[in-house]
Amino acid sequence: MDKLKIQEYTLRISQANPTELTVILYEITLEYIGEAILLRGEDVSPLRSALACVEELQHNLHMEYELARNLNRLYIFWKQQIRNALTSGDYSGIEIVKNELTRLHDSYKAIETEDKSRPVMENTQKIFSGLTYGKNSALLDNISTEVHSRGYMV
Repeated sequence: MDKLKIQEYTLRISQANPTELTVILYEITLEYIGEAILLRGEDVSPLRSALACVEELQHNLHMEYELARNLNRLYIFWKQQIRNALTSGDYSGIEIVKNELTRLHDSYKAIETEDKSRPVMENTQKIFSGLTYGKNSALLDNISTEVHSRGYMV
């Protein structure tokens, strides 16, 4: 994943509520799986990163709910498929993981619009970007930040 994509995800994470965080983590996992499929064993670091993402998803489950227990079984299966690709180089299971992950991402994306809870990280810097006209230039990229407390309660 390139630096620009990492910065984009970092900004989204800083302003996300719990459901949006799950959606973002699914998107990051899909990104790594896509890279792994393209590289097909030339570099296994995207597979390791995807495995870490699935472990994070699994770690954040609330096991008192039936849905969480079902997701846990699915995440265990995904981890087995990723580990199999890491050890044997057989990527057939990775395609299955990608398809299931995409379906779950789409489901959470639909739920995301219903979740009106506040961002998990409060008092973070908000960044607004846009294009403005400059004195000697036709068009400039302008980044404005609202810096009231810079993440600290005042």
